[in-house]
Amino acid sequence: MNDGAAKYREMELNAMSPAKRIVFLYSFLLGQLEQAQRLTDSNDQEGRSKCLGKAQDVVTELLVILDRDAGGQIADQLASIYAYFLKELVEITVKPDKPRLNRLISLTTTLRDAWSEAERSLSEPPDYRAAASA
Repeated sequence: MNDGAAKYREMELNAMSPAKRIVFLYSFLLGQLEQAQRLTDSNDQEGRSKCLGKAQDVVTELLVILDRDAGGQIADQLASIYAYFLKELVEITVKPDKPRLNRLISLTTTLRDAWSEAERSLSEPPDYRAAASA
């Protein structure tokens, strides 16, 4: 990617709400895991390793931006999930394991969908939320 496109993507990411940024990161993570799965099927070890490396970068970013003070117990649980992801990604990079990769894909999908729903509810106008709950 050229420098201009990278800077634009960075500006776009920085302009997102925190919840939207997390959904974006989960979506990107999911794409990398699914691509790694396809590359595992085609025995492309170099491509698979590259995707899994990007996936590790995303999980590390999710861990870094996690606000453990404000997030309390949920943040602690997410930190444990991210640590599990990192351990699994390292092991899958060394030794391909489709069932383990499928578990990560499933967990990522669940987390992304939950954050997406939370982001949608946060972005609704306050009057709409009150009317919807009535």
